[in-house]
Amino acid sequence: MTNRNFQIIKKQIQELVEVLTPVERLQLLEPLCDKYRKQSSAEVEKDVIEFSRKKGIPRIKTDY
Repeated sequence: MTNRNFQIIKKQIQELVEVLTPVERLQLLEPLCDKYRKQSSAEVEKDVIEFSRKKGIPRIKTDY
């Protein structure tokens, strides 16, 4: 996706969300944010494990 397309979609989403009440916005966005945070954390964890395996460094578990 190009940056221009991203900006267009972002603007459309913002316009759609503006008509909702704050409570409705939170009900809509919180589950999505949680989902994407988990995906992001899983990707970081995967990269950290791969890096530590390649370098022979023991893994110390931390929160991201």
